[in-house]
Amino acid sequence: MVKPSLLSIGFGALLTVIIVRTIWKGRNTIEPEPCGTNEDAIPVGDIQYGRLSRAIRIPTISMSVGDYNTSALTEFNTLLRKEYPNVFSSAFIKSEVVGNYSLLLSVAGQEPALMPYLLMSHMDVVPAESPEWLVKPFEGIVDDKFIWGRGAMDVKNTLLAIMEVVDVLAKSGKRPKRSFYVAFGHDEEVGGGDGAVRMAALLKQRGIRFKFVLDEGMPIVAETLAPGLAALIGVGEKGLLILKLSVNMTGGHSSTPRAESSISVLARAVTKLSQTPHPHHFGSGV
Repeated sequence: MVKPSLLSIGFGALLTVIIVRTIWKGRNTIEPEPCGTNEDAIPVGDIQYGRLSRAIRIPTISMSVGDYNTSALTEFNTLLRKEYPNVFSSAFIKSEVVGNYSLLLSVAGQEPALMPYLLMSHMDVVPAESPEWLVKPFEGIVDDKFIWGRGAMDVKNTLLAIMEVVDVLAKSGKRPKRSFYVAFGHDEEVGGGDGAVRMAALLKQRGIRFKFVLDEGMPIVAETLAPGLAALIGVGEKGLLILKLSVNMTGGHSSTPRAESSISVLARAVTKLSQTPHPHHFGSGV
């Protein structure tokens, strides 16, 4: 039985072209450029499965903001350098550590005038303490059907898939046409304040803007979105809004209640807020 591919999420997203075109039938559409041939495919086998297995074995757990397994994160960074030495020794790939553990790569293209793009993933995982696990979550078991473990889908698989592609470029010595960046945060599961936020601030300080950003998404699923296998393309980024609502009113006695209480005012405000979602901006960002 064929084992799952590390690159399935990245390249599998191409399958969703059919879904997107179906949803937007009748609207203005643009014919996609032809996909590459099989010669462009990156072979995936035991070497790649072993790399993902070893990555899963490192418990890069984020417990809460500022509370993460620092020794595991250090070990994970060491693993990346050991598994992909060509990436970290390439003349056209620059690597730097941000916030002690996050990794930022810049791959210099042949045409620097072209706006670069950004590929993102994260090293950390959430705790795995549920008794429902069929195997130990940090053993990285590989069988004929699955690669088991915390991080196999969220999201060390895409992180290593990106590294595989960059490794191919590094080995070939051929610079891509367009420059691109790779950002691997170390605390995404608890908000990214020490990782992604710092990398974003650094890139902003350097005046770097991106043509597009590709972050983690849904896995390939069977018989769910459409018949057969399908992947979902997220065309926007969901933001975060935290509000504190308070009501100040003159108090009184329960024997002579006011016509309207602070509770009813607050309830009406919460209801109005829930009925007024932030608008979606398809194609132009939020």
